[in-house]
Amino acid sequence: MRYKLVHASPILLGLLITGCRLFSLSYPAEVILPDPAAAGYPEENLTGWEIRWLAGDGDVRHQTFGNVSEVLILLPREHPAVLAAYPRTDTEPFSLFPAGHAGRAGPGTPLTLSWTDGFSADYLLELARSGVDPGMINIGRFRDTVRRRCGGNPWFLDTRRLTDELLQGDLWTYSFRSLERHEVILDFDPGRWQQSYLPAGFFESDGSARTMHLPAGTHSFLRLPEPRVLTVTVDAEGRFASIQR
Repeated sequence: MRYKLVHASPILLGLLITGCRLFSLSYPAEVILPDPAAAGYPEENLTGWEIRWLAGDGDVRHQTFGNVSEVLILLPREHPAVLAAYPRTDTEPFSLFPAGHAGRAGPGTPLTLSWTDGFSADYLLELARSGVDPGMINIGRFRDTVRRRCGGNPWFLDTRRLTDELLQGDLWTYSFRSLERHEVILDFDPGRWQQSYLPAGFFESDGSARTMHLPAGTHSFLRLPEPRVLTVTVDAEGRFASIQR
Protein backbone atom coordinates (compact mmCIF):
# COMPACT_ATOMS: atom_id res chain seq x y z
CA MET A 1 0.00 0.00 0.00
CA ARG A 2 1.33 3.41 -0.95
CA TYR A 3 1.59 6.12 1.66
CA LYS A 4 3.11 9.52 1.22
CA LEU A 5 5.92 10.79 3.43
CA VAL A 6 5.31 14.37 2.32
CA HIS A 7 2.58 16.09 4.29
CA ALA A 8 2.23 19.48 2.60
CA SER A 9 -0.37 20.82 0.20
CA PRO A 10 0.91 22.23 -3.12
CA ILE A 11 0.41 25.78 -1.81
CA LEU A 12 2.20 25.05 1.46
CA LEU A 13 4.93 23.18 -0.41
CA GLY A 14 5.56 26.27 -2.51
CA LEU A 15 5.77 28.43 0.57
CA LEU A 16 8.18 26.06 2.25
CA ILE A 17 10.50 25.82 -0.71
CA THR A 18 10.66 29.60 -1.09
CA GLY A 19 11.74 29.92 2.50
CA CYS A 20 8.62 30.99 4.42
CA ARG A 21 9.30 29.87 7.98
CA LEU A 22 7.88 30.62 11.39
CA PHE A 23 9.91 32.12 14.21
CA SER A 24 10.63 29.75 17.05
CA LEU A 25 12.39 29.96 20.39
CA SER A 26 15.36 27.77 21.23
CA TYR A 27 16.39 25.67 24.21
CA PRO A 28 19.73 24.15 25.25
CA ALA A 29 19.78 20.46 24.35
CA GLU A 30 22.24 17.97 25.80
CA VAL A 31 23.65 15.98 22.87
CA ILE A 32 25.36 12.66 23.61
CA LEU A 33 27.91 11.67 21.00
CA PRO A 34 28.65 8.05 20.09
CA ASP A 35 32.01 6.51 20.86
CA PRO A 36 33.87 5.55 17.64
CA ALA A 37 36.26 3.43 19.69
CA ALA A 38 33.35 1.18 20.70
CA ALA A 39 32.98 0.33 16.99
CA GLY A 40 36.68 -0.30 16.50
CA TYR A 41 37.99 3.10 15.42
CA PRO A 42 41.05 4.11 17.50
CA GLU A 43 40.30 6.91 19.96
CA GLU A 44 43.73 8.45 19.34
CA ASN A 45 42.81 9.13 15.69
CA LEU A 46 39.71 11.13 16.64
CA THR A 47 40.58 14.82 17.03
CA GLY A 48 37.11 16.30 17.53
CA TRP A 49 33.65 16.85 16.09
CA GLU A 50 31.82 19.23 13.80
CA ILE A 51 28.16 19.52 14.79
CA ARG A 52 25.59 20.76 12.26
CA TRP A 53 21.93 21.30 13.08
CA LEU A 54 18.75 22.82 11.72
CA ALA A 55 17.88 26.12 13.40
CA GLY A 56 14.38 27.54 13.82
CA ASP A 57 14.82 29.91 10.86
CA GLY A 58 15.61 26.99 8.56
CA ASP A 59 19.32 27.73 8.31
CA VAL A 60 22.00 25.15 9.07
CA ARG A 61 24.22 26.09 12.00
CA HIS A 62 27.55 24.47 12.80
CA GLN A 63 30.11 24.42 15.59
CA THR A 64 33.33 22.52 16.19
CA PHE A 65 34.31 20.78 19.41
CA GLY A 66 37.26 18.80 20.71
CA ASN A 67 37.23 15.10 21.46
CA VAL A 68 34.29 15.17 23.89
CA SER A 69 31.44 12.81 24.67
CA GLU A 70 28.60 15.34 24.97
CA VAL A 71 27.85 18.94 24.03
CA LEU A 72 25.13 21.56 24.49
CA ILE A 73 23.39 22.87 21.36
CA LEU A 74 20.58 25.43 21.05
CA LEU A 75 17.69 23.73 19.23
CA PRO A 76 14.35 25.24 18.19
CA ARG A 77 11.30 24.51 20.35
CA GLU A 78 8.30 22.69 18.88
CA HIS A 79 10.29 21.50 15.89
CA PRO A 80 11.71 18.06 15.13
CA ALA A 81 15.45 18.09 15.79
CA VAL A 82 17.77 17.47 12.87
CA LEU A 83 21.39 17.25 13.96
CA ALA A 84 24.51 15.52 12.63
CA ALA A 85 27.92 15.03 14.25
CA TYR A 86 30.88 14.64 11.87
CA PRO A 87 34.00 13.05 13.38
CA ARG A 88 37.20 14.99 12.72
CA THR A 89 40.12 12.61 12.27
CA ASP A 90 43.80 12.57 11.40
CA THR A 91 43.39 9.75 8.85
CA GLU A 92 42.56 11.73 5.70
CA PRO A 93 41.61 11.08 2.95
CA PHE A 94 39.66 8.48 4.92
CA SER A 95 36.77 9.90 6.93
CA LEU A 96 33.95 8.51 9.03
CA PHE A 97 30.30 9.03 8.14
CA PRO A 98 28.41 11.16 10.70
CA ALA A 99 26.19 10.13 13.55
CA GLY A 100 22.87 11.91 13.87
CA HIS A 101 19.36 12.43 15.17
CA ALA A 102 16.25 13.20 13.16
CA GLY A 103 12.94 13.36 14.98
CA ARG A 104 11.26 14.46 18.16
CA ALA A 105 13.12 16.36 20.84
CA GLY A 106 12.36 18.70 23.68
CA PRO A 107 13.74 20.43 26.77
CA GLY A 108 15.05 18.10 29.43
CA THR A 109 15.49 15.11 27.14
CA PRO A 110 19.08 14.31 26.08
CA LEU A 111 19.60 13.45 22.42
CA THR A 112 21.65 10.32 21.91
CA LEU A 113 23.06 10.31 18.39
CA SER A 114 23.38 7.10 16.40
CA TRP A 115 25.49 6.13 13.39
CA THR A 116 22.40 4.66 11.72
CA ASP A 117 20.52 7.98 11.80
CA GLY A 118 23.54 9.93 10.58
CA PHE A 119 22.42 9.45 6.98
CA SER A 120 18.91 10.85 7.60
CA ALA A 121 20.26 13.87 9.48
CA ASP A 122 22.93 14.58 6.86
CA TYR A 123 20.44 14.24 3.98
CA LEU A 124 17.89 16.57 5.61
CA LEU A 125 20.56 19.15 6.41
CA GLU A 126 21.74 19.07 2.79
CA LEU A 127 18.13 19.70 1.71
CA ALA A 128 18.02 22.74 3.99
CA ARG A 129 21.35 24.02 2.62
CA SER A 130 19.93 23.79 -0.91
CA GLY A 131 16.89 25.87 0.06
CA VAL A 132 14.32 23.08 0.61
CA ASP A 133 12.71 23.10 4.04
CA PRO A 134 12.86 19.65 5.68
CA GLY A 135 9.60 20.63 7.39
CA MET A 136 7.84 19.57 4.18
CA ILE A 137 8.67 15.97 5.17
CA ASN A 138 7.36 13.87 8.01
CA ILE A 139 10.85 13.64 9.51
CA GLY A 140 10.17 10.77 11.92
CA ARG A 141 8.63 8.65 9.18
CA PHE A 142 11.49 9.51 6.82
CA ARG A 143 14.02 8.32 9.42
CA ASP A 144 12.09 5.13 10.16
CA THR A 145 11.77 4.32 6.46
CA VAL A 146 15.51 4.79 5.95
CA ARG A 147 16.16 2.36 8.80
CA ARG A 148 13.77 -0.19 7.35
CA ARG A 149 14.68 0.11 3.66
CA CYS A 150 18.44 0.74 3.69
CA GLY A 151 19.52 -2.89 3.43
CA GLY A 152 22.05 -2.55 6.23
CA ASN A 153 23.85 0.56 4.96
CA PRO A 154 21.85 3.80 4.49
CA TRP A 155 24.77 5.40 2.61
CA PHE A 156 24.08 2.99 -0.27
CA LEU A 157 20.57 4.42 -0.84
CA ASP A 158 19.85 6.01 -4.22
CA THR A 159 19.75 9.67 -3.13
CA ARG A 160 19.14 10.97 -6.66
CA ARG A 161 15.92 8.98 -6.92
CA LEU A 162 14.98 9.99 -3.40
CA THR A 163 15.45 13.70 -4.10
CA ASP A 164 13.71 13.61 -7.48
CA GLU A 165 10.58 12.01 -6.03
CA LEU A 166 10.68 14.30 -2.99
CA LEU A 167 10.73 17.44 -5.15
CA GLN A 168 7.94 16.03 -7.32
CA GLY A 169 5.82 15.61 -4.17
CA ASP A 170 5.71 11.86 -4.71
CA LEU A 171 7.93 10.55 -1.91
CA TRP A 172 6.75 7.17 -0.64
CA THR A 173 8.09 3.93 0.78
CA TYR A 174 9.51 2.61 -2.48
CA SER A 175 11.39 5.84 -3.16
CA PHE A 176 13.91 4.39 -0.70
CA ARG A 177 15.95 1.94 -2.76
CA SER A 178 19.56 0.90 -2.53
CA LEU A 179 21.81 1.44 -5.50
CA GLU A 180 22.82 -1.58 -7.53
CA ARG A 181 25.95 -3.14 -6.08
CA HIS A 182 28.77 -4.33 -8.31
CA GLU A 183 31.25 -7.09 -7.61
CA VAL A 184 34.76 -5.71 -7.34
CA ILE A 185 37.92 -7.60 -6.47
CA LEU A 186 40.42 -5.61 -4.43
CA ASP A 187 43.89 -6.16 -3.06
CA PHE A 188 44.12 -5.17 0.60
CA ASP A 189 47.44 -5.21 2.42
CA PRO A 190 47.57 -7.45 5.49
CA GLY A 191 45.91 -5.90 8.52
CA ARG A 192 42.58 -4.77 9.92
CA TRP A 193 40.54 -2.55 7.61
CA GLN A 194 37.89 -0.06 8.80
CA GLN A 195 34.93 1.18 6.75
CA SER A 196 33.49 4.71 6.77
CA TYR A 197 30.11 3.54 8.07
CA LEU A 198 31.10 2.28 11.50
CA PRO A 199 28.20 -0.19 11.98
CA ALA A 200 29.52 -2.02 8.89
CA GLY A 201 32.44 -3.01 11.08
CA PHE A 202 35.95 -3.94 10.02
CA PHE A 203 37.55 -6.96 8.39
CA GLU A 204 40.91 -8.67 8.58
CA SER A 205 42.99 -9.12 5.43
CA ASP A 206 45.81 -11.60 4.97
CA GLY A 207 46.96 -9.80 1.82
CA SER A 208 45.01 -11.92 -0.65
CA ALA A 209 42.37 -10.56 -3.06
CA ARG A 210 38.98 -9.79 -1.51
CA THR A 211 35.60 -9.60 -3.25
CA MET A 212 33.44 -6.62 -2.27
CA HIS A 213 29.97 -5.57 -3.45
CA LEU A 214 29.87 -1.79 -3.87
CA PRO A 215 27.53 0.69 -5.60
CA ALA A 216 28.73 3.34 -8.04
CA GLY A 217 30.67 6.07 -6.24
CA THR A 218 33.84 6.54 -4.23
CA HIS A 219 34.58 4.32 -1.23
CA SER A 220 37.44 4.51 1.26
CA PHE A 221 38.90 1.91 3.61
CA LEU A 222 41.40 2.51 6.41
CA ARG A 223 44.04 0.01 7.54
CA LEU A 224 44.89 -0.06 11.22
CA PRO A 225 46.92 0.23 13.36
CA GLU A 226 49.49 1.51 10.81
CA PRO A 227 47.23 3.84 8.79
CA ARG A 228 46.96 3.19 5.07
CA VAL A 229 43.98 4.29 2.94
CA LEU A 230 42.55 2.41 -0.02
CA THR A 231 40.21 4.53 -2.17
CA VAL A 232 38.01 2.78 -4.73
CA THR A 233 35.98 4.49 -7.46
CA VAL A 234 33.20 2.45 -9.10
CA ASP A 235 31.29 3.65 -12.17
CA ALA A 236 27.69 2.87 -13.16
CA GLU A 237 28.83 -0.11 -15.25
CA GLY A 238 30.78 -1.66 -12.40
CA ARG A 239 34.21 -0.69 -13.71
CA PHE A 240 36.50 0.33 -10.89
CA ALA A 241 39.89 1.75 -10.05
CA SER A 242 41.69 1.79 -6.70
CA ILE A 243 44.45 3.89 -5.19
CA GLN A 244 46.31 2.95 -2.03
CA ARG A 245 48.12 5.60 0.02
